[in-house]
Amino acid sequence: MSFDWQFGEGSTYQTFSISFREPWLFGSRTSFGFSLFDTKQNYIYSVDQTGGTISLGRQFKFPDDYTRGDWIFRIQRIDNLSESDYYGPPGVIDQYSITQILSRSSIDNPIFPSHGSNISLSTELSGPPAPARDCTVHKTYHQSRLVHTDPQQFAPRVIPRNSVAGRSSHSTQRWQPTRFPI
Repeated sequence: MSFDWQFGEGSTYQTFSISFREPWLFGSRTSFGFSLFDTKQNYIYSVDQTGGTISLGRQFKFPDDYTRGDWIFRIQRIDNLSESDYYGPPGVIDQYSITQILSRSSIDNPIFPSHGSNISLSTELSGPPAPARDCTVHKTYHQSRLVHTDPQQFAPRVIPRNSVAGRSSHSTQRWQPTRFPI
């Protein structure tokens, strides 16, 4: 359970959000969550955003226990109170989106990982309600990270191919990965 309330100087910015997430719904590999939010901004432009999300996720057994899928449904009402380049003319916009995230994470520690990888693919389909199909947006994101504790493991160094008593010939040299002690 999370609760957040932030506000800026005067009435320039105010946000309120409450969320809940159950990572092991009924003792299974399924996660469930929801959030509600309300944001009011009156700085460069005036806008009120109100909405919520419902999320459902599942840890897969195939291809391994590190893989999962998450689906997020979001409803948002944007009340644009002033003319702006970002939101356009004043008015109310209802926005619905569904997001699918496929991810695989094998890092050993989420705060200070020492080895493993983290890869995710996210796809979002967003737009107004179904009858008004003139403004649908599709976004795809990919994110990956490889973590290893020894960053100098593959540091290049020059190894002379033909060396005699510490002196090397200048004709042939090659790069070879080597380990340096830490």
